[in-house]
Amino acid sequence: MKDSKVDLMGFIHFTPFHCFSGRATGDNAPGRGYFHTSGFSEVFGGNVDAQDSYAVQALRESLSLLRDTNYFLAVIWGDVDKGDKVMDLFTYNGAHPWPGNPEISAYVLRNGVYVPEDRSVTCEDTLIILGKEGEHRRQTRSLDDYISSPPVIELYPSKY
Repeated sequence: MKDSKVDLMGFIHFTPFHCFSGRATGDNAPGRGYFHTSGFSEVFGGNVDAQDSYAVQALRESLSLLRDTNYFLAVIWGDVDKGDKVMDLFTYNGAHPWPGNPEISAYVLRNGVYVPEDRSVTCEDTLIILGKEGEHRRQTRSLDDYISSPPVIELYPSKY
């Protein structure tokens, strides 16, 4: 994962990752993850391996949320105020026939645990990423094509 790291305003992007052993198991949805720089130093100690480990651990803890989904997108970040490691997880269903207009479910995991009462779904940076992912997905031929070809995303810093 680390070989394809590119800094984007606030984000560190990694190539597509599948939930653990990916579709080789037949059970887990494919997906892509983004690591936000928010809380990177304070919560993850500035350690990319700590972010990677948390992503894997959080996905393992959320396998039930990934059941019966076509694919997922995840954003990993650190909540500096609470000291929590956070994953914003988005599952997509109904992309048939491709590209479809899938329904999206959002989940917040704090320290690897799904927190249903956490209603702060995500931040604006993530909404921009999700929109650009959707635009890219609609230009691909299939789910496999989409997952194997991450979009080139440019985020622009605030003008003020």
